Amino acid sequence: MLAVIGPQIRPISISVHVVSPVQLFDFSGAVMKYGFPSLANIKTRESYVTSYDPRTRTASWVIERLNPLSLSGSSDRKYCDFKEDDSIHMFHRSTNADFKGSGFDRGHLAAAANHKWSQKAMEDTFYLSNVAPQNPNLNQNTWNNLEKLCRSLTKRYLNVYVCTGPLYLPRQEADGKLYVRYQVIGRNHVAVPTHFFKVSLPDDKDDDLRSYVLPNEPIDDKVPLERFLVPIETVERASGLLFVPNIMKRTKSSAAGCSICELSSCFLFPAAGFKVEVQTRPETRDLSLMGSGRVLVLLLVSGLCVVVIRMENILNSYFRQDGLLQSDQSDPGPSSGISST
Repeated sequence: MLAVIGPQIRPISISVHVVSPVQLFDFSGAVMKYGFPSLANIKTRESYVTSYDPRTRTASWVIERLNPLSLSGSSDRKYCDFKEDDSIHMFHRSTNADFKGSGFDRGHLAAAANHKWSQKAMEDTFYLSNVAPQNPNLNQNTWNNLEKLCRSLTKRYLNVYVCTGPLYLPRQEADGKLYVRYQVIGRNHVAVPTHFFKVSLPDDKDDDLRSYVLPNEPIDDKVPLERFLVPIETVERASGLLFVPNIMKRTKSSAAGCSICELSSCFLFPAAGFKVEVQTRPETRDLSLMGSGRVLVLLLVSGLCVVVIRMENILNSYFRQDGLLQSDQSDPGPSSGISST
């Protein structure tokens, strides 16, 4: 039996729950039409979808969809305050005190000005899980100009998807070796990125993909933004993520118009014999897996649906996932059975 879970549905005992990105993102449909860059610690807000990295105390990426409607409205940032994200464990989140006296701005990943359509949407961009320590000169000048450039694309395209995140890149030191070194700030050791990336993709116009990498340091305002354009593969290698256009290019020529299950050759058998527990957190709509027990997760990267199955006994013979799902059936321990790509 399938059940569609939205914010208005209370948790129930079922065999499978299917969550559509349209339901995960309330305004004007799904923020991610083609899939997520990665699948860890995904959270949704009123105005964006994010993947949070508890080790760095910052997001790995934030995705938002810009259009003329999202950019217009009476919302005002003077009513917004930076605030802790209490959906994240206190050990793994940043606080305002971490930034005080650090010399870094609380740099938005999803920009507040991108979400004037709703005061709540704008307020959600002020969660500290949506910021990273950013050089003040960069934040207030070149980075601000890049955000404006992304907004200007909505004059040419109906929808523009924007993915933003931090990078921690290696540098060659005196001994000739490469090292990844970055500063941490505050009591919670919030990681200071060495660089930031921003990827923009107009809806159904993957030939106008733009990907930028900017160092987290002052940039002369005379340097044009085009100087920071890089191939999307460069960002993917540096970030460990796979972006929307990659998925499109891999599938559109051979599988245009196919459903995700046709692409991945997956199917679900009747779930007889499975004891299933569905857990939702409507206040944050958090897709993180909580609690104990054996868990099998099937995340379909097309963005059409996310299927989460929780059971006491995993019978992998009930699933066929050509290349997407691999599970070690020989390990009976409680930590086995988690597989994702």
